[in-house]
Amino acid sequence: MNFLPAEPKGGGKWSVAGQTVNGPTWSAPLKFAIRPEDVRPGDHGLPATVRLVEPLGAHLLVTCDIGGTMFRAVLDSDLTLKPGDSLTLTPQEDRLRWFDPATSLAVA
Repeated sequence: MNFLPAEPKGGGKWSVAGQTVNGPTWSAPLKFAIRPEDVRPGDHGLPATVRLVEPLGAHLLVTCDIGGTMFRAVLDSDLTLKPGDSLTLTPQEDRLRWFDPATSLAVA
């Protein structure tokens, strides 16, 4: 699971890695969480810098830096990526999870 800090913007909107993401109505900072297989390269989303690419047959395990935090993505092996490349990762919104960093409990 990948975790990124999330700051509330009000009305269920969150700032995650400089991007606005829909989330729960909550007034304190949370942790945005998503599994590596639940992101795709896209035109909008989380800006990432590739640090390591591991070919795994039909997939690539890509370790990235997003806002100073390590982030892993499982992507299609037909992508050509190398360390230092920039890409944008679009999370599947129905697969997002949110956690309270003070209690580690999930927030709905």
